[in-house]
Amino acid sequence: DAKDQHADGTEQIHVAQRVQRQTPLRFCRGITQPQRNKAVSTFVKRNGQQHDDVRKDLQEEPVKCLIIDYEEQDGLWEVYDWVRGNMADDVDCFHSCAQYLEIVPKGMNKGEAVKMLCAMMNVPIEDAVAVGDAANDLTMIEAAGIGVAMGNAPEKIKAIADEVCGHVSEDGIYHYCVNHGLIRNADA
Repeated sequence: DAKDQHADGTEQIHVAQRVQRQTPLRFCRGITQPQRNKAVSTFVKRNGQQHDDVRKDLQEEPVKCLIIDYEEQDGLWEVYDWVRGNMADDVDCFHSCAQYLEIVPKGMNKGEAVKMLCAMMNVPIEDAVAVGDAANDLTMIEAAGIGVAMGNAPEKIKAIADEVCGHVSEDGIYHYCVNHGLIRNADA
């Protein structure tokens, strides 16, 4: 890791952590410290953890790089485009919501998890139903025999799904499951 001192006294830390044992994360995006912005504060509140120097607190190699920006999502799209253009053979990159960009080792995704779970349970993948509403659900929706997008999912997800159910705020997955005989109506 290298550091550059800025005129305002903050340090620019270039993160070059490995995302898996064999594949180094070659993309470096500066993280300004000791700056505490709203995004970091919100994340800490949600997760109950605070790290002054994440690198020192790591007990093992990270399996995911999560970039959060509640204020300027355009920057996340720049990183997304760069990673997809320069590291597509090594990592997968997706938004789990508008403010979160995730970078993970190639093949570490919900689609692969559904395939593994089906194999472990001796269930044909064609019999699996996967429901999602964000870009990190895309591989799962594609892998399952029936991929369902929530009504609140982005259009890109809905376009790939086999079916679209109701909005999450309207219990869309519950109604989908009842209507398709996967569960019984709680009122019946």
